[in-house]
Formats: sequence, structure tokens, C-alpha cells
Amino acid sequence: MADEPKVSEFKSIGGQRMFVPKRTMGHSGSLPALTTGKSNMGGTMASMQGTSANFRQRGVMSEVVKPHRRNEVDQCKLGPEDQGVFTGSMRKAASATGFQLSSKLRERAQEAQPKTPPKTVQEIEPKVIEVFAHRPGDRPRKVTVERRRKWFESLDVETLLNERNCTFHLNWDQEYWLQLDDFENTEFDIRTPEQWIELGNQPDGSFLPLQAKALRFHEAKGGTWEDCTVEGIKDLQDGKGTKHFMVRWSSKDAEAEPVSRLRIIFHGEDPDVFADRVQFAFEALRKAQARIRLNFFVDNMPVDDIQALDDDQVLRVLELVKNSSALRDMPESCCHELVREANLDFARTMNKIVLVNDPQVQKPPGHGLDNYDKALPSIPGDAPGLFDDVDVDELEEEGDNPFEREVPWFSLWPVPAYSFTSTFSSFCFASLYIRPEVVSTLCEVSQENMDLKATCIFANRFQRLMGPERFKQIEKQAITAAAQKIRESWVVRIQNIILNNFKAVGKGWFSIHETNQDTYKQGKLNKLLGVVKYMMQDSLEYFALDSIEDYCRAIEDLCPEQVVVTDLTTVESEFVERPCAVPAKRGCSLQLTPPGRPGVPFYSPDRDEGDRDLEGGVGVFVLEVRVTEDCTFAYSTSSEAAIDVCGEVLDMGVLSLQDIPQVEPQIVPQLFKTVVVKKVLDTIDMNVQRNAEGKPLDPKETQKLWLQERKRQLMEHLTKALPSLSEYLALFKPYETLLELDPAEFVAGKVEAEITSEEARNCILEQMEKEKEVLAAIPESIVVGLFEVSCLEIRKHLAGKHKKIQELLLDMLLSRFRDNTQEICDNFNGIFAQLRKTPKDIEEVTTMREYIASIPAEIAKLAPDTKRCLDTYDILEHFGVQLTADDFFQRWRVYGCPRSTHDLVNKVEDDIRELEASFAAAQAQEQSDFDDMVMDMASTVENFAQYSDFEKLDEIYENVESVNERLKSAAVQSKLFNSRELLFGKDITDYGMIQQLAKEWEPFSQLWVTAYNWVKESQKWLHGPFENVDAKTCESFVMAGTKTLFKAVKAFEKRESNCEAVLEIAKNIKEQFDEFVPKVPLVVGLRNPGMA
Repeated sequence: MADEPKVSEFKSIGGQRMFVPKRTMGHSGSLPALTTGKSNMGGTMASMQGTSANFRQRGVMSEVVKPHRRNEVDQCKLGPEDQGVFTGSMRKAASATGFQLSSKLRERAQEAQPKTPPKTVQEIEPKVIEVFAHRPGDRPRKVTVERRRKWFESLDVETLLNERNCTFHLNWDQEYWLQLDDFENTEFDIRTPEQWIELGNQPDGSFLPLQAKALRFHEAKGGTWEDCTVEGIKDLQDGKGTKHFMVRWSSKDAEAEPVSRLRIIFHGEDPDVFADRVQFAFEALRKAQARIRLNFFVDNMPVDDIQALDDDQVLRVLELVKNSSALRDMPESCCHELVREANLDFARTMNKIVLVNDPQVQKPPGHGLDNYDKALPSIPGDAPGLFDDVDVDELEEEGDNPFEREVPWFSLWPVPAYSFTSTFSSFCFASLYIRPEVVSTLCEVSQENMDLKATCIFANRFQRLMGPERFKQIEKQAITAAAQKIRESWVVRIQNIILNNFKAVGKGWFSIHETNQDTYKQGKLNKLLGVVKYMMQDSLEYFALDSIEDYCRAIEDLCPEQVVVTDLTTVESEFVERPCAVPAKRGCSLQLTPPGRPGVPFYSPDRDEGDRDLEGGVGVFVLEVRVTEDCTFAYSTSSEAAIDVCGEVLDMGVLSLQDIPQVEPQIVPQLFKTVVVKKVLDTIDMNVQRNAEGKPLDPKETQKLWLQERKRQLMEHLTKALPSLSEYLALFKPYETLLELDPAEFVAGKVEAEITSEEARNCILEQMEKEKEVLAAIPESIVVGLFEVSCLEIRKHLAGKHKKIQELLLDMLLSRFRDNTQEICDNFNGIFAQLRKTPKDIEEVTTMREYIASIPAEIAKLAPDTKRCLDTYDILEHFGVQLTADDFFQRWRVYGCPRSTHDLVNKVEDDIRELEASFAAAQAQEQSDFDDMVMDMASTVENFAQYSDFEKLDEIYENVESVNERLKSAAVQSKLFNSRELLFGKDITDYGMIQQLAKEWEPFSQLWVTAYNWVKESQKWLHGPFENVDAKTCESFVMAGTKTLFKAVKAFEKRESNCEAVLEIAKNIKEQFDEFVPKVPLVVGLRNPGMA
């Protein structure tokens, strides 16, 4: 036994775990045998030790990394020794294949089996630190858990608290003016609140409440410990991060209420530890209140009679203050202030000493003896102290006093005997941790890796709505910035860490200036850089996995579980709390996550600090409803494109991490001059290599499987929003007829139908109602799942159709109003113009009177048009049409035209009455002058027979023509006077003498006119060129002249006055006619056009 090798194991001695020696049993193998053979393991190991005693190799990842010899493995094993292989005989078990149940018996047996009811609460097992796969001979973990559970159930928390003088009776907190929950010590926790709640998460994603017992306060009997279930956590948002558990009591109809951690004990939690936790809170509360009271008393004690520091002490203080060159020039005022503070602290300390030593504060030893009253007669023996329940010394300073710890008996720790030289040599040969540069390098690299994993490659918080392209651009910027930071910052910083730590290391295992390739491969720098590479690869891989999880989680939090589209204005989104996705498996220290992960927000580079993050029910992507060329409704961007963009961003983020360089070529570039291929870090991608059975070829491919599954889950959640978008777009189907409507054609049809102003008004009101219906039925924007559908433009377009019809109808009414007003005003202007004409005689006065009499009928004809015009104006004014000042003037002009016409008629009637009187007077004067003229003509006719000198034919002819004109004028004037007399209403004057004068004058006129024309024409016919003779004129003149002279001769013959000379002239001229008459046929015949 003395020659057996010594090994070590961990044992708990005095509360500390330490290595203690022990001896092996039988053979040096301590691991359980994996074969059933009876070979001598000791001999085998001895042969292995003999053959591989000189074989040693350094490792990479562990502190002792090499192919181990058996005795080295034994030195590291834990647990009891192996008692050897059991070689006893075993009885062969009976075969169970000889008896088989029939199908009927099997069904009855299955029906008879007890059915397990579904779980309604989650049972919590006690937390134990035991391996799941125990070694033979060890106590199974399940046994430890069951024993611990039964022990916890046997303890009553209320009894334990009463034993510790922690009760919650009625009005228990009256003596405390601080809150007990503020003194809770979380070091007693075996799980965080979130970890407790995670125990209720089921594999299917559901949650079961946790069994617990909590303190419930009643108004009548104080606090009692009652059974309850824990359903969640509530953040009080008090600025201190306080979280309470939501508890539902076992009584019926109980509502969930928040309960602090100090009032709740979970099933599976140690009641003793929980009671100690509550006791610690009570003691801390009492000490805190006592410390506050003590400081309050000390601060309020007078300091006037307390002796201050003497002069020597003040000088020493000032010398110590000014012991440096920078403080020698300090002003005296500062020094006096420091001395004042020192005196105040000194006086406060003296007051505290006096107060603490006062028997009323802390009673001295022997207080209960009989002679205490005699020693201090001024203080009664039963006087209570201010701090009887605490020790005043504990109130002086917080924390433990390091000088009051118990001094150990020994200054050395017992260590088993071993060879330090060989052990240290083996450690130095096998380990990398032999230089401080290595330790500092790995620590700094780990910190850089943690800093990397605390970031995200995606932007997982969004502050404003955006289109798919904008979303892709933002994510691309974030991915580019993160990838650039990794390449140019993270890799470079790790490279600088290694170079700065090893730049002063000379030749040896860690030389960065090594130029020999073989020496470098055998050295430890190669292994160290390998460790750094693996650390970087793992960090980069889990950084990618965390980023993907954060990105997917952020998008999924905005995706509703169900979207119900009721109408265009009502879309309800149902959000559910989805369980976190199963994370990618990690190992060892890589299971640690950086502070704040998961769930830490990462924003795009263009983030606005004033904006708030988008939440569920707001949407992320913006889609706009637009009109296509074939007059149908469609989204501005395909919804499938928005879904695909999310997947493209995920792939983009993964691909951006594919080309991260290793640091090794930058640390020792002299060894990689001939290397052409760029060495990059391995990371995850989307391609999984599988075998024929569909399983991954490499266990590392499980990360890729997780990535593919995570992407599939993300796309599945996103795709749920697509049917609701189609349903919402289908609700625009009834508006397609409105979309095809042309407002101009619609109004043109109304114009052709010649609708009235009232019909136009009703049509406008109808269009206004339809416009309101469109505006009420179509919202400006609405959230449909992950998308915010903007309907603003299509809403304006559809409502604008009705608005345009209203505008066109109003323009039609305005045009009609202006045309009608102009027409009416033109008609009235015609009336006004006619009325404004001044009559020049009585005939025009009469005409004006007749016109004035017809004006009411004209106004009556214009009255319907006037009313329609005014009604049109009222309609335009009702609808708020912007009318010009001219329109306003025309409206009132039309309204006032009848009145203006009436006023003008009255004025014209007054005027024409005055004119009538003036015309009557003028006519009377004219008639008097006319009578004189008639008498003068009568005298002329009577004396005209004296003109008988044929030589003066021309002069006589002119006088005849003058008399003819005067007679004609007198006849006309007489008729005019008679008509005017009728108009004036006077008696008609007889002017018959004018006709008598005309009858007497007629022979003279016929004679001298015919004579004059005969003398004139006969000269042409008798002495002029024959070709100039007009036969027809000659014939008609001769025949008419003959008849006229015949009548004249007869008339002169009948006259009784002296007309012989005139008669003689008439006969002479008649004879000339008679002589020429026979020549007329000849002239006519010769001047016939056919004879020419």
C-alpha cells in the first residue's frame, strides 16, 4: 500500500472545498469500466505508462491540454473510488415472451389505467447541485430532489418566522416608518424573477401558473400565509427597477394582485433560507431606523461648549494641507473653511461619544444588579434605553470591520505533499497561462468579444413608417456600418492588443518576430493565436445568432397573430405574446450573454432622438392604394415584395460576415508572405450539407439548421399579413364605377338636359352627401397587420370626383346666372333707352304713352327669368361660391330693374305732359301761320292768269313749280294739323279751301308744265340728231300732253276771269301737239330697235 500512487479529491472541510490525498483501491483506474472483461486494468495501465512515458504534447484550449497518462487522469477525478468489476454469477432472468395478452384484455387493461388529468399549475422541483447521470454507487439526483422536496414541505414558513421574531400581526408596521421591502437582500435568491417565471413556460409555448405561498394582509387579523399561484411579473416603473409577482389567491373569484418578493415563497424554495431572508430584512430595517435616530440626535446636539482644536493642532493640519508646491499658494479663506469643517467634525465626534456613553442610551454592565440604583441614584433602575434593541457599536459604520475578524490559529493552509518543481514544469510545458502577456491578451480579447456581442448587425428598432425599399436601405446601412466596424475596428483592436502585449517579448515560445515556420508551429504563439481565432469565430458566430434573433424578434413583435378586416375603417389586429425561439446551442463560457441581451434596441444610423419606437399595432411598412391604368385598385408596392425584403435583409446580414480576416497573418506577416489565399474566420451561412438520410453531415451544421428554421418562422409570421391585405383591397370594389365616372361628361349631360337651378341644387347636395360618404368610409390611413395602408390619395381622388361635379355644376349655375342677368339687364336697358328718348312732337308723345302702357306686360314677361336668376344667385351664395363684385352688382341690378323702370316711367310721364303742353302751344302758332300762308296762296292762284308772256316761259315754269310745292305742302300740313288736333283732343279744323285752291290751280300747272316740257323736248326731236330720239318717251309724252292740254283748254274756257291770253297760249301749244301727233308713228317705227 505504501507504493500505491497518491491521488487527490475535493472534500468540504470547514465550509471550504480543498484537495485532500487518498489512496486508490485495487488498481489505479477510477473511471467505471466500459467492458465486461476481467482483464487486469492495473497491468494495462502499467504497460501504457511504460510505452508513453516520454510522449508529451501541448494542447490548445485547456490549461492542461495533452494526451494524458492514466495517473494524470486519476489526479483530476472526483467522486468515490471504483470498487472493481462485479464478477459474481447472475441468475438468468425468466423469458417474458411466453405469455401474451389478447387484444380484448389489452384494451380493458388500457381502459383501467388511471387517466392523468391535465396540469393546471406548474410544480417546481427544489434546486440541487447534482449531476444528472450519476456514477454507480452515488445517490441519484431524483432521490436528492425528492428528499429535499419532502423536507421543504415539512417546514412551515410561518413557524420559522415566529421563531425568528418576525411576525405580521395586526398593525405590525406601526413602529416602522421605513418600508420593509426596501431592505430585501437579493443574495438569498437562487433564481431571478424572470427565471422563476420561465419555469412555467411549456414546450408548446403556453404558460402554467407556479405554485407558491404568499403573505396576504387582512384588515381584521393582519397577515396570513395562504396558497396562491404566480402568473407573471409586473414592473412598478418606480425608477428603481422594482418588480412584483402577479399572484392569484386560491379563493374563488380572486383577482391577480402584485406581491413583493419578500412576501412570497415558491414551492421548491427552502423555507429556512426564506425565513433568514425575511429576518435579515427586519434586522436591516431596525438598524437603519436606529442609525437614523442616532445621527439625528447627534446632529441636533449643541456644539458651543465643545472644545475645538488647539492652535498646535490647527498648525499641523495646515502644514499637512500645504505640503505640496501646488497648494502652498492656497488662499487663507480656504484654509479657514477647512479648519471650520475639522472643528465641526471634531465637535460632532465628541457629542457622539457623550451620547453613546450615556446610560440612557446604552446601559452599562451590571444594570440589573441591586446596587445599580445606589451607584447612579439619578437614573431609575428600570429606565429604558433609546437603543436597547440594537448594538450602538454596529450603528457607527456600515459594513464589517476588518480589524474585528477572528484571528486564525494557523497562517498556512494545509496542502498535501507534492513535487512543486515537476508539477510547475509540467504546467509550464502544457499551459499557455505562463506569462502575464497571455493572460492580459486573452482577457482583453474576451472583453472585445463581449463588446462585439453586445451590438447587433441589424437595426431592430424603427421610429417611422417606411416603404420596403426604404426599409432595405436602412438595414443595408446598419449592416454595412456593423460589418465595417467589425473589419476595421474589432479585428484591428484585437490585432493591436496582441502586438502591444507581445512586442517586448524576446525569443522563445511567444516571439512575434519568429521567421522559422517549423519553430513557429511548435511554439506556443501559434497555439495562442489559434485560441484567439476560435474565440473570435465563436464570438462572431454567436454575435450573428444573437443579431438574427433580435432582428426576427423585433419584426415578429410587430406582426399580429390574426387580422380581422370588417370594413375600410375597422381593422382589428390581435397580438399574442409569442414564446422566445429556441436559441442556438452554446457551450462553456460562451453561454454567457452580454449585458442587456437579448432585447437591447439597435437603431439605424439616421435615428432621431426625439422620435418614439414603433410598437405593435402601428405597422412598419407603408403601402399606398393607387389606381391602375385599367381603372382598378392596387397597392403601390407588392406586399409580397415587402415580405421578401425582410428575408433578403436577413440573408444580407449573414453574408456580410463571410469575409472577416483572421489576425494571425497580421501578427506574424513574415510567415505568410507566400500564402495567396486570404485566411478568414469561419461563420454561419444558410447552406446546410446533409447526408442521404437528410441529416447534417457535421454537428456544427445544427447552427445552420437553427438559422433556417428561424428564417422560416419569421417568414411564416410575416406571410400571415398577406390575406388581410387582399381582403382590405377587395373592399374598394364598389368604388370602381365611381372611378370610371367622368365629371365633365356627367355635367355635360345635365346641361344638355337643361336642368333647372333647383334640380342643379339637388344634384349638388346629392354629390356633397356622396362626397361625405366617401370621406367617412375611406380613412386617410389604417394599419393592416404589419402594414400601414395609406388611402389619402385614393380618398382624395374618389371624393374629388364628387367635388369636381359640384364645382362644374356651380360653374354652370354661375355662367347661367351671368348670362341671364346680362340678358335681363339688356332688356331693361332697352326699356330705359326707349323711355329716355325725348319726344319731338305730339306723335312721339303718343307713341311714348303707348310704349309706357306696354311696359308692365314686358316686366311681367321678364319676371320668371328674374326670379330664376335671383334663385340661382341664392344657390351660389348658399354653396359659398366666390362671386365677384360685378356679380354682386348684377344681382341687385336685376332685383332693382323693375323698380327703376317704374321710377323712370313716372318721370317720363311728367316730362311728356310738359312736352304736350308745349307742343299744343306750338301747333296753335303754326296753324295761325299756316292760315296766313293759305291766304297768300289763294291770292297767288287768283292772280296767276296775268302771267301770259310766253317769252318768259322759264320764269313762269319756276313759279308754277313753286306753287305746286306749296300746295302739296299745305295739303300735307293740313292733314298733320288735323291728326295732331285729334291727338291733342281738340276740334278738327276744316282745311277744304286747300283742295279748292288745288283744283283752281290745276289748269295753270298743266299748261305751263306741259308747255315747258314741249318746248324743251321738241327742240331735240325736230332739230336734234334723229338717232338720239327716244321713241317710247316721245310717244308717251305726246299722247299725255295732248290729253293734258285738252283738259286745260276746257278749264280755261269755263273760267270767268280774264284768262284769254293764257287760253290763247294753251290753244297754240295744243295745235303744235296736234301737228306732231301724225309723226309719232313714223318716229316710233323708225326708232324701233329692229330698224337699227
